[in-house]
Amino acid sequence: MWRQIRLKNDPYPRLNLQEMADILAFLYQASSIDRAGDPSAGQRVFNEKGCVRCHSVGGTGGQAAPELSKIAAGSNSNAWTLAMLNHAGSMIAPISRTLGQWPQFTGNEMNDLIAYVSLSAPQPVTNAREIAGNAEWGWGVFQRRCMQCHSVRGQGGIVGPELGPERDLPLTTGQFASALWNHAPAMLRQAHENGISPPVLQGNEMADLRTFLASLRYFEPTGSPLVGERVFSERGCAACHGHMAEGTQIAPGLRSGTEAFTTISFTVALWRHGPRMMDRAQELGIPWPTLRATDLGDLVSFLNAPARPK
Repeated sequence: MWRQIRLKNDPYPRLNLQEMADILAFLYQASSIDRAGDPSAGQRVFNEKGCVRCHSVGGTGGQAAPELSKIAAGSNSNAWTLAMLNHAGSMIAPISRTLGQWPQFTGNEMNDLIAYVSLSAPQPVTNAREIAGNAEWGWGVFQRRCMQCHSVRGQGGIVGPELGPERDLPLTTGQFASALWNHAPAMLRQAHENGISPPVLQGNEMADLRTFLASLRYFEPTGSPLVGERVFSERGCAACHGHMAEGTQIAPGLRSGTEAFTTISFTVALWRHGPRMMDRAQELGIPWPTLRATDLGDLVSFLNAPARPK
């Protein structure tokens, strides 16, 4: 990227903390937007998963369960996810009897199914936009509906898995719907065994809940300074900045001791100094370090930790 900017003689973009924060927030939000489903693939999903044996779409299919096109009007996957969760309890027994197993959704199958069902909606909406969730309201939904079984950062129940930032949860509504559907039998069985009423969500609560869970991964990733020290060395950062980031004759120290790094300030620093770092690495014959997504929290934790006495 930096080489391309130089080749084109374009001015190098200077980004301050607020601008970088805005860009990262935009990109993070964009990653939660569902990819448009394929109606033809969705029809295959509808048939192969056995939905057609009980449900109908546009009048075609089984009559034992409700017509589905009314639920997905306007391709509203939040409304679809809400209906799937609220009615899962009543569907487990008949589906298990009819199909012999609980069907599982993978990849983009849920979005394809919604796209197919939406074609027969009473008033299909072109390019319909999902209702945006509210993370603060979603925290309230989590406390009311989910906290008896699940926890976040150690706060909550232990019946179900921890749902904090350490757990890799899906970001898009289609993926979230798939995860809820796939785990519905186990979730409801555990709730029943522990005398807990299954959650029933209403209105925009599903969108708020999903936004809250996604927000836990946006703000600041958790990390270990001990793991970060190893990452700092293995990725090649220590070759220039010193084993403990104390600085060398090649590159400056990274522990200022005044203001702690955040993911945003860390990204700004990389952006501002990256071209110079690249040039220096080439001069010294040092390969450019490649970071993994999971490295950032550990690196920030390492750089913010007090330096160990020599």
